[in-house]
Amino acid sequence: MRITFTGDILCEQQQIVALGKESHNVALKGISDAFSNSDIIVGALETPVAPSMPLCTHKWSFNAPESFVEMLVSQNIKYVSTANNHCLDRGIEGLKETIEILDKYDIKHIGTYAEKSQPHHIIIDTGSKKVGLISFTYGTNSGFNGNILSDEDLWMVDLLSPQEPQWEIPSKYYRFNIPLRVFNKIKKYWGRQKQSDTDVINVARIRETIENTRQEGADFIIVSAHQGGQYNFEPTDYSRKVCGILADCGADLIIGNHEHVILPSEKIGNKVFTAYCLGNLLSSPDSHAGDGIANISIDRATTSIILHVDFMEGEPKPAMSFQIAHTVLN
Repeated sequence: MRITFTGDILCEQQQIVALGKESHNVALKGISDAFSNSDIIVGALETPVAPSMPLCTHKWSFNAPESFVEMLVSQNIKYVSTANNHCLDRGIEGLKETIEILDKYDIKHIGTYAEKSQPHHIIIDTGSKKVGLISFTYGTNSGFNGNILSDEDLWMVDLLSPQEPQWEIPSKYYRFNIPLRVFNKIKKYWGRQKQSDTDVINVARIRETIENTRQEGADFIIVSAHQGGQYNFEPTDYSRKVCGILADCGADLIIGNHEHVILPSEKIGNKVFTAYCLGNLLSSPDSHAGDGIANISIDRATTSIILHVDFMEGEPKPAMSFQIAHTVLN
């Protein structure tokens, strides 16, 4: 059985404007052949899908129409990871509506939850192995969107680290699609952000989730980790720390995202294969322009790789292969 993993699937403001009322199905047509031999495709869905709420109106605040999910179905993407920094861009109600829409189209999801009783894993029987899928994110942009989960609601998102504290910055600046470099200067001037929690990792929660998945019968565990910084050439110290902990806690394969560019892969402890970032499967090139990101070409920021994981009878470990995917919506 072949399980295929994609990079981030974004629905940004520029994509909404470009498509208008047209179907989003056109966006991934160019890479259909890449999925032709895949039995299961797991997409990294980096946007809420809450059609009852406003769609994307800011380059750092996402929300996709229902047709975006129809696009996933058209490419046979029936599994998605939903733990990412944009999962609360439309608050708890947007998170719940996203799950309702995914359920409507029979797309299985992992990483965010509408009910406390839901398991924090998916198990796939490949015939040769039972594969457990888990998804975690470093945060939820709570410092920007202000949607901070209470202690009673933290179960709704699988978090690698504590949520970011909210920046005390005049809200008028949130209305504009200002470049990231400018926003960072504003944050530095007005922001009174608390001490960063990026060095704090929720090790106990990670270990518990992996152990529960193992106890439910999984004998090979794949973790999708939304982590690190953005547009780097090498994995950040945070990403390496997270992936080291994931490996120590029992992950067998780690697939990272969030950097928006392809990053190197390696084996942790000469054992656990780790792809630090697969890049963006779908994004708008305009979203990467004008942010003053040094040495990052538009081509690099809009190219991704697809990871194929082949489980074969009698083989103790799966075979893995990469495939380039260059799909953008201008």
